Amino acid sequence: MSDFGTMKVRVSKEVKRGEISASASAVGKAVIGAIGYFERRRFAWNEFQGALKTTVASTTAVTLSVTSAPNILSLDSIRMIIGTRDYPIIHVTWHRIESIDSGQYYGYPEMFAIHSNEVRLYPPPNDAYGMRWAGLFKLDEVSLSASTGATNKWMTDGEEMIRLRAKATIFRDELRNPNLANYFSQEAERVYGELIRETVFKVSSHRVLPTKF
Repeated sequence: MSDFGTMKVRVSKEVKRGEISASASAVGKAVIGAIGYFERRRFAWNEFQGALKTTVASTTAVTLSVTSAPNILSLDSIRMIIGTRDYPIIHVTWHRIESIDSGQYYGYPEMFAIHSNEVRLYPPPNDAYGMRWAGLFKLDEVSLSASTGATNKWMTDGEEMIRLRAKATIFRDELRNPNLANYFSQEAERVYGELIRETVFKVSSHRVLPTKF
């Protein structure tokens, strides 16, 4: 099990420069920067599904804020809950809804768009309905001000990838060594590729579909 403190100690030891200690602000910033670099990519640990939000009757837009996933980075899908069943609605562009919403019609939402940190539904709901959201969210247990014991999946499942990327940042920005910066950056991408292959293997049916000509 790794945590923020352990990560910073390892990074500082592995760059092998006396002026870069585990307590140096550059190390913590490099680790947080590495998380920021990868956090919009899809991993098993930054996906969420089933987060609930309730619409407000006659309100077209819903702010991207959900109790069980408060830091949403992107949405994959929304399912509306009508009575005892739910159904998916279509993701369209903001312009599409803007061009057809006259503000005169309300009903069961059939589509959604995202703009300015808001989800816009069309038609605007005619009642309060539940929604199930799925997508990517930001893990916020580790930040620059976090304690040394703070941890999350970036510190455990993604530990090697984040550590390599943090070292690349230190060699690029602090030690001005582009060769080592490029080396560690490439190594971080290599580990990223391995993690993605593991994820694909878990979800794949291991069957190849024939191509139709």
